[in-house]
Amino acid sequence: MAKAVQITLADGIDLDFEHLTPFDKMAGGTQAVPGGEFEAFAALISSLRTEFDAVSASWNATATARLAAMRAEYAALENWKKQAVKPYYDTNFQYLKEVSANPPPHLEISWTTRFNAWVPKDDPYNYATNKPLPAWAQNSTFESDNEGPKFYKNVSDKIDTINVMAYDATGLKFDYKQIFDNFQRLGHVDLRKVNMGFEPGEQAASGVWEGLDKDENVTTFIKEHNIGGAMIWAMNPNAKQAPTGHTLCPKTAKALNPILQPTYAWGPAPTYSKVNPSTGFLP
Repeated sequence: MAKAVQITLADGIDLDFEHLTPFDKMAGGTQAVPGGEFEAFAALISSLRTEFDAVSASWNATATARLAAMRAEYAALENWKKQAVKPYYDTNFQYLKEVSANPPPHLEISWTTRFNAWVPKDDPYNYATNKPLPAWAQNSTFESDNEGPKFYKNVSDKIDTINVMAYDATGLKFDYKQIFDNFQRLGHVDLRKVNMGFEPGEQAASGVWEGLDKDENVTTFIKEHNIGGAMIWAMNPNAKQAPTGHTLCPKTAKALNPILQPTYAWGPAPTYSKVNPSTGFLP
């Protein structure tokens, strides 16, 4: 994973492991005694942080070497082909020069989890506002309840961001403030790391979007309480697969942006040239 970040000059990695419990059971784990999957996940995170430090140290050298290799590749092309691919190479030459000129970015490790990563054992649906609960939830709980306590404290200093999937839950309506409270009170999570996730439009598991007004209200709460931010799933839903989400996701993003007034999270923002968004190449 660290090598993939290095060769793509990405800004980090998102670990979307929100259902580790079934795999832990395969290793013989139980709710009381984990089977090793969470220990392995913590080891992965620790190893990534160590390896990212090495990637950061060689960041500028990597970009410089890539630029030299691309220039040599372009120089070896026949003249007719150079003209055909010139916009691609010119854009990448400029990009790689700017990567080298900017300081190495903070290589982020984010963990994507669900709304139930921390819940009270005696009240596992304390974040649900609809009472009575849906029939399926009245005599059962989520298998993935309380995955956070099984590893997070061992790597809390190595995880930069926690993305909370507050969607895809048939029939449940969320008390978002309670979810934040569960993470902070039970998990001792620094809420400045937390992005609350919304999914406008179609959802898996017969989940239903809570609506734009609710998302705006929760986002205002996030801003007022110095919580990390919000995320929207997904950035670009397919118009055929999710025709409603295809329209609602960008609409919701546009509505939340002025509330959050998001800034670059890791110091001064790097400087890059703007490309034509339709082509991906420099104008």
